[in-house]
Amino acid sequence: MHEGDVFTTAGVRAGEVRVVDSHVNPMVPVRLSVEGDEVAVRFAHSRNGGAVAHLDRTSLAPIGPELPLSAERPAAPSTEAARVVLRDGRSIVCWKSGDFERGYRVMAQAWTGGGQPIGAPVAISPADSDVFGAPQIVTVDGDHAIAAFAVVADDHAEVRAVSLQVR
Repeated sequence: MHEGDVFTTAGVRAGEVRVVDSHVNPMVPVRLSVEGDEVAVRFAHSRNGGAVAHLDRTSLAPIGPELPLSAERPAAPSTEAARVVLRDGRSIVCWKSGDFERGYRVMAQAWTGGGQPIGAPVAISPADSDVFGAPQIVTVDGDHAIAAFAVVADDHAEVRAVSLQVR
């Protein structure tokens, strides 16, 4: 990307986007939390109640089977940006960007502790899917973060997760 005469690069490095679960209800918000060495992703299935999936905080591989839990009620999707502060004061902000005709993506932007952008924003959701609702983000160790979001792809909804690091 070029911005004026200055060449800019992405300030956030995104890992491989992983499917956490398919056939979810995108009208129920995705919730993300850190539980010890695991990341817990809470969501609702499309036909029955909710579930929590535990992921390895480094590889995002599932740890054990999903556990059932009561689902939240469906609600209008949030449009709020999500922000997480890292150990050194820098932060990562994620938000949904786009429009109905071209689709929606999750963007990520790194910021210094003083509020200055680090590099350019980067799309962290795949181009072949349409994001539904706002992303969630947590830090797993103070230096890295995990973002999760619901997408609609191939006529079904999925929850996806991606690891993020400030360059």
